[in-house]
Amino acid sequence: MFKKIIRNTYFHITIILFISLLIRIVLISKSGPKIDNDTPLYLEQIYNLYDGKGFCIEDYVDNKLKPTAYRAPLFQYLSVLISKTLNIKKENIILVIGWMNFTFSILTVLLSMIIAYIMTKQKKIYILTGYITAINLNLIYNSVLVLTDTTFAFVIGIFILITTLSLKHQSKKYLFLISGVVLGLSVMTRTITKFYFLIHIIFLFFILNHNKSEKIKIISIFLLGYLSIISPWIIRNYQKLDFLGIETNQGLNTIWSVSNLVEIKKNDYKDKEIYEIKKIIIEDRKNHPWPMGAEIEARKKLKLTEVESSKYFQKIGMETILTHPFEFFKIFIRNLMNNITSSTSEIKLIDLFYPGYYDKQHNIMTKFENIENPHQDKKIYIKDILMILPNFIFRIIHLMIFFISIYGAYLLFKKDRISSIFISIFILYLLTLTSAVASYDRYRLPFGILLCLLVSYAAVNLFKKPDTLDNREQ
Repeated sequence: MFKKIIRNTYFHITIILFISLLIRIVLISKSGPKIDNDTPLYLEQIYNLYDGKGFCIEDYVDNKLKPTAYRAPLFQYLSVLISKTLNIKKENIILVIGWMNFTFSILTVLLSMIIAYIMTKQKKIYILTGYITAINLNLIYNSVLVLTDTTFAFVIGIFILITTLSLKHQSKKYLFLISGVVLGLSVMTRTITKFYFLIHIIFLFFILNHNKSEKIKIISIFLLGYLSIISPWIIRNYQKLDFLGIETNQGLNTIWSVSNLVEIKKNDYKDKEIYEIKKIIIEDRKNHPWPMGAEIEARKKLKLTEVESSKYFQKIGMETILTHPFEFFKIFIRNLMNNITSSTSEIKLIDLFYPGYYDKQHNIMTKFENIENPHQDKKIYIKDILMILPNFIFRIIHLMIFFISIYGAYLLFKKDRISSIFISIFILYLLTLTSAVASYDRYRLPFGILLCLLVSYAAVNLFKKPDTLDNREQ
């Protein structure tokens, strides 16, 4: 398979790799590995692993080193494994992570071409997919962030590749086992995909070309692969934290977008912890738009473990959503649109060459969104419009890409029903789950290669005359 792609497109692959490498080398030379707000926690876990202390953090309640499940562990373990293997000192691990994500970003470009080849067998489509993915600014910018997103996108790319192969070669049951394993690895990188296995089981049951007993066998093989990866981590969490689950960040995630809706009710006085936590959330939101500080304050004040805190915050979050369904729906739609159109990566790239630009345009954008400071001056001036114009231009581009992708999925459905349904379900799952929590353009990263593929499919088939349309392998 790979020989066929290389033999027929070696010139384009060379150009695509050259473009990918050049852009990313220029970026990493300009910025170096970049620290994000979430980076310090990952680094603390990585440094403790490097020092042989296990997967743990210093608990800010009592300043003692304790086992944690606040983040999925694969990215941290992989960073340490590479550093130890290459005999890299602890203080240089950030450089290791930077180059690791750099490499995964390049490999993701190649994955996009392979997936497009398997799904379409159209030379123009998988070449165009490679070019578009190579200049995907979201993938480019995230390659220098010291975060899990690029690694996660790469693992998801492998999952899409193996799953596509399994659906096209259903007699090869080992592919379903590998598909389950890779999905488990994605959960161990970022837990966004932890519920997807349920949807995939339903999808396989209805889409497989087998009798009922054979379908159940294949689904069981897929589940075996999935559980073989996540089960050891769940068992570890139960033994060390008395927590039967994958991660304790779920509580904060559940309440993240609805903290402004939290209110104290009569029944809350009967539960001291719930009452006190709600008071802290309500007080904290006067000064902070997001509830991260409230979680820290609640844990310190009530002496909560991270498991207890997660349980209470998740309970409050679910209660708030259920008692404010209309308000939550509005927040969800806002998050959904921002996930689809967010241009943070593009704006951050501009900021590298025009320092301070991101903060300037962000302050103006908050006037429109009315999220972070409802009391600020709402007047918009001409200079403000010019400052945020790139943001709107990129948002419009992303919106157009999304609608073109929908059209591409429709065209693909007419040629390859199974692949189109799989792609659509997977994108919809990721968009829905993340929009219920927050809205960042890096949440598009896992299905970014699918958007590039669908845009390429739509573009090639839209501008190709019907009598010249050729779906043969080239």
